[in-house]
Amino acid sequence: MAAPGTCVARRRDTVTRLLVDATALHAADLHPPVSKSDAHRALILASITGAPPPDLGPQDALPDDVRVLARGLETLQAGSADTVVDCADGGAPFRFLLALAATHAGRTTTFTGSARLAQRPHGALRDALERALGARLEDSAGWPLRVTGGPPRARLFNVDAEASSQFASAMLLAACRLVVVNGPPYAVRVTHGSTSRGYLEMTLQWARRAGFVVVVEGDVLSVTGWAPSAVPPAVPPDWSAMGYLLLVSWACGGQVIAPGAASCEHPDRAILRHVAALGLDVEVTGDVQRVSGHARGGLHASAAGAPDLVPTLVALACTLEAASTFTDLDVLRHKESDRLSGVVALARAAGARTDLEGDRLVVVPGATPAGAPVVHCGNDHRMIMAATALACLRRCTVQLDNAFGLAKSFPRFFSELGGAGVRVQAA
Repeated sequence: MAAPGTCVARRRDTVTRLLVDATALHAADLHPPVSKSDAHRALILASITGAPPPDLGPQDALPDDVRVLARGLETLQAGSADTVVDCADGGAPFRFLLALAATHAGRTTTFTGSARLAQRPHGALRDALERALGARLEDSAGWPLRVTGGPPRARLFNVDAEASSQFASAMLLAACRLVVVNGPPYAVRVTHGSTSRGYLEMTLQWARRAGFVVVVEGDVLSVTGWAPSAVPPAVPPDWSAMGYLLLVSWACGGQVIAPGAASCEHPDRAILRHVAALGLDVEVTGDVQRVSGHARGGLHASAAGAPDLVPTLVALACTLEAASTFTDLDVLRHKESDRLSGVVALARAAGARTDLEGDRLVVVPGATPAGAPVVHCGNDHRMIMAATALACLRRCTVQLDNAFGLAKSFPRFFSELGGAGVRVQAA
């Protein structure tokens, strides 16, 4: 068995199998990475306004998605005639950078990325960029995608955000850049914007921190002014990652150390509400968070507000005393993998019974299977972390197939858990 926290890195086009042994857990301090969602917005707004970039901590701990976006911003700023932006597997970097590129009138930018990224829904954003910004988008069944910016056709942009709140955030960030370039006002009308609304709120908060005046009237977000902000706000820890760490800390009797997290609003902060509803105690003392107690009952969670939290909660549901119900799950089909199929497979691998009807899933806990259950992770960072959290909650060993991609959001995940006794080796 390898040393705690070690694993073997392999290329994306090979099947990666890892054996995660959580049978010898012990108490430890666990530390989340920087929030990639907040970092994306902070970096973009600093680039738009010419402000100093935010401090994101050690480079080797940065999520790959943040690196992808930072490189893309540098490429757009360079403004060469043959600008090419590789978005890898980053949905948010691609959508945000695409919208920014569309605001550069007369300039053509070429985008590339993974096959899965090309398959994810982007149509409503493309329509908004063409109709509102006068951009021209050309592709051949995926990549490369070429966007040529055009002068805005109006100062009010319409965008359908039913598939993703990132479409609305992308258009709002584009409006912010146009306010800096052309002067105010610019506005975005958001239709069908209930999915992941908290992330759009995050974009609004960061725009205001960057000095933009944003007025919300119903479904219209108006950027009516801008004044440079003197000091860039700090980027908080990642509540998405903290969901896994809080469950692991509960299992091992440890704690999560997350400076600034207690005052940070993030959709995945809902994890605290869910664990409290199970009768668990959540203690927050300064930067330290602890979960203790005995869970009672089952979970009732909707994916509408915090879809990235669902794999975490399904892992928890497999260990409870009663059935759990999850609703509004269709949004999970279009992530880095088909996470709806993924969470069903995760629950079944854990011995749970599942009942999936439309976008509603019921998970009925069962006995832990003998041996090491096999979980197919679809090279999806959140499925890898959810399966590992499940192993910790059950104090068992699991085999993870197609387990590449942790660096997308949490490069040090296995290293952190190694401090709590989790041992990882190539299977």
